[in-house]
Amino acid sequence: MPIDQQVFEVTLAALLHDVGKPFQRAVKSDRSMLSAIARGMDGLVRRGENSYAHALWTSDFINKKQSVISKAGVQNIGNFDALASCHHNPGNGIVFQQIIAEADRASAGMDRKKYEEKKDDSESPLGGTYKYYERPLDSIFARINITSGNSAAQKIHSLGIIDEDASIFPQSAGIKLASKNYADICSIFAAGFDCLDMQNKEQYIEALVSLLNRCFWSVPSSTMEEYADIPLSDHLVTTAAIAAAMTRAYKEQGESYNVKKTRFLLVSGDFSGIQQFIFSLSGESNRQLAKLLRGRSFFVSIATKLAALMITDACGVPPLNGLSIAGGKFQVLLPDTLQVRNTLADVRSKMISWMHKEYFGDLKLLIDEGISFGLDEFEHAKFPEIMKQSSELLNRTKRKTFGSILQTQENWINDSVYTSMHSGICTICGREP
Repeated sequence: MPIDQQVFEVTLAALLHDVGKPFQRAVKSDRSMLSAIARGMDGLVRRGENSYAHALWTSDFINKKQSVISKAGVQNIGNFDALASCHHNPGNGIVFQQIIAEADRASAGMDRKKYEEKKDDSESPLGGTYKYYERPLDSIFARINITSGNSAAQKIHSLGIIDEDASIFPQSAGIKLASKNYADICSIFAAGFDCLDMQNKEQYIEALVSLLNRCFWSVPSSTMEEYADIPLSDHLVTTAAIAAAMTRAYKEQGESYNVKKTRFLLVSGDFSGIQQFIFSLSGESNRQLAKLLRGRSFFVSIATKLAALMITDACGVPPLNGLSIAGGKFQVLLPDTLQVRNTLADVRSKMISWMHKEYFGDLKLLIDEGISFGLDEFEHAKFPEIMKQSSELLNRTKRKTFGSILQTQENWINDSVYTSMHSGICTICGREP
């Protein structure tokens, strides 16, 4: 089903809440470059005289692009600006501003060992010759150590667009970014933002996520950490997923909803039997083996994406709530509410039944019931335990393959009927009727 208008606007605002960071770095925090509307937000977006200045550049971007954002379906630009920009200073009783503020903290808590409210990178306490706009993104591979000696040498990323091969690979330490590097990236992002597909809400959000990944994959979300290895695009997407789930919970629970007490479901899925499905070809298939292998591999890939998409669509959250979709596995973040649990059970049963009837158990789709957890468990120290519990639940689900559908008579396959209702064996695979 299409996502609710309010879910759409909160998700979009969350995707843009920190977009001001690269724009601020591009002009070295020169406030004379801000629009009058953005400067007028000064007292609303920040806590204290010098804190969270990047939110002013977020407001500046939104107001400069208000005609594009309005065409995308946002109904009130002023309210939308406050949603995105006030994530460090949400208004009392303004639930959607509070949702984005909590989602931002939760997302940052997943990324950092200890998340605390901090001032802007531009007000860093590091002092000395430190310049926030010069620090590049640290490569995660530099922290991998497979020997007993010292860890690998530091590797860092230069700023670049993701389809430019040279910028993808980490380089040796010594690179310093310049404000011009940020200006170039911001220019490409701003131009791409004007051209996003606006056919429907879900497609618009997916297009924006793609643009954010393309332009901001090498932009550090914070330059104040010991390891600045979290891309801004990752932080924006996870913040939006958390905020979308929280808004969906609010739409169901209404005035009884408590932001701080929001609970979530982490639902995992896995296709089992992939290797047998792809490689067990015989009959005349050897004549076109390469095509069949590519075709079946593509099928598993697209089926994984569609399975996650069916869950997000049915539960009223955007596609980006499919946090991880790769290798025949997926994880989806949902709000833990009664309506969502009932919807999940229904769509889960339908998908598993379809796979059983189409592939007779050779290719199996496993979907667990989800791990429930609270907002505070997004913290860096706690979230690995949630992931561990999710993995254990999926493993238990694997031991009961088709257990949810084989309790009914019509789902059992009668061998005699199965073989007699078809004539001969398939000439392509050589094993099925």
